[in-house]
Amino acid sequence: MLDNHIPYKKEFFRCLLWSVVVSVVLAVVGIVDQKWQILETIARGLIRM
Repeated sequence: MLDNHIPYKKEFFRCLLWSVVVSVVLAVVGIVDQKWQILETIARGLIRM
């Protein structure tokens, strides 16, 4: 009986792991995006000088 439940648990943990990975990636991309905007603003300021 227990063997039948193991695949479902694996699927559940796989889904959980993927959602965590996706959220982390999106968070990192968001942070990088903001940093690029800051760098772009600084670069434009330097070009004007």
